[in-house]
Amino acid sequence: MPRASFHAMVASFVLVSLAASPSSAQGQNATQLSRDEIVAYAKVELDLGKVRDSVHAELAQARNKTREAQEQLQEKLRTRIEEILHHAGMAEKEYQRRTYLVSTDPEQRKVYEEVLGELTGQPTIAQLQATSAGASAAAAARGAG
Repeated sequence: MPRASFHAMVASFVLVSLAASPSSAQGQNATQLSRDEIVAYAKVELDLGKVRDSVHAELAQARNKTREAQEQLQEKLRTRIEEILHHAGMAEKEYQRRTYLVSTDPEQRKVYEEVLGELTGQPTIAQLQATSAGASAAAAARGAG
């Protein structure tokens, strides 16, 4: 490879990388969600889950197995998702960003699960794991004694 085209390729890669990576100030904001943002996201996620469950149940019904019925229900789902996001004041890109952050950052995931537990009254995965670990340790202690 000629030296000039190698340098051009490296320069292009560096420019693309710089354009794709946020500055340090933006990076902090782009990768951290406040508790209020997580609460808003969790509420949206719960509402979306209800709509998805409802439409998926309709999609599974025998009377809705025609192509036309399936397309109508898919459109109904898209419309309801748009309405929920709009009502929450959350753009689809922001919803996707929050989904990514909560899915990839263990600390934010922990806060999200705590919020879900508060909103639904259901125990979180961490609480269930702690209960299970405690029960296993107690059983092991009884067996050793």
